[in-house]
Amino acid sequence: MGSVFSSKISKEELEMALNKAKEIVSSNPVVVFSKTYCGYCKRVKQLLTQLGASYKIIELDEEHSEGVEGVVYISLRPCMAVLMI
Repeated sequence: MGSVFSSKISKEELEMALNKAKEIVSSNPVVVFSKTYCGYCKRVKQLLTQLGASYKIIELDEEHSEGVEGVVYISLRPCMAVLMI
């Protein structure tokens, strides 16, 4: 998979990233795609914890598994809180 900071991503890489995201979301009732340094992400995780919700966190700036890096590319934002229920 190409660097998440490269200027282009191939159609195949994009499709692989989307499939990986769908796989993660389909196997977990609540998923937060997060970045550890993002204030919005921290707030979403705090809120879910306060509500007593069970959720899976994917820290995109720490995740090194094949495919999830493509989700980072799709976001291309310094701050990103994507909550999927």
